Amino acid sequence: MRRDTPFDPGVLPTDAGIQEIYAALVAEEQRTELIAKDTLELTAQGYCPIVLTERREHLERLTELRRMFAKRLRAYRSLGYELAEIA
Repeated sequence: MRRDTPFDPGVLPTDAGIQEIYAALVAEEQRTELIAKDTLELTAQGYCPIVLTERREHLERLTELRRMFAKRLRAYRSLGYELAEIA
């Protein structure tokens, strides 16, 4: 699902590495809120959406947003080869 946000990749250095790009995307609050809103809407329609993110701070923010509105939520963080559930 395509979602347009005010994120402007032009503000990044021309030689930005992938970690800089990821960090800039995570910092885009409107984008994060859209992801949370979309997953809530899908949940209300009976779906069980899966959201994958590489950044711990992104996972924490998405979890925080979802918990404000969702009764059931499972969030996991990778610890090497193991998964730890976030309470």
